[in-house]
Amino acid sequence: DGYADFERALKAQPIWITDAMSTQSIPMQPGLFDIVVIDDATRWTLTDVLPLIFRAKRLVTIADPERSPKPDRLGVETERTLATRFGVEEWIELLGHVGNDAYKATMNTLPGRQADVISLLENG
Repeated sequence: DGYADFERALKAQPIWITDAMSTQSIPMQPGLFDIVVIDDATRWTLTDVLPLIFRAKRLVTIADPERSPKPDRLGVETERTLATRFGVEEWIELLGHVGNDAYKATMNTLPGRQADVISLLENG
């Protein structure tokens, strides 16, 4: 059984490093990992990292909020049309794809939003 093999491997090596686009070989089990760290979160959309978030008990996102976001793959009109079609218009601003990234999306789900972000500054 593939999951049993993965479970044994996870016990032997309790930390796994992967790219957000390479998670298909990891079992889709909620809470599989104690902590998932998404590095360079401004580089990813929420839809890119949702499979990782699903597998996390806790989530840490790391990003430079001043970094330019990557270009949107969807246009505004396409996103609105899809949101209307599936009845999720109220979620677009918070969790939408256009003009958003994984850092903004996760930050906006914090109770205090930006106030709950811990800033790590480089010294030197």
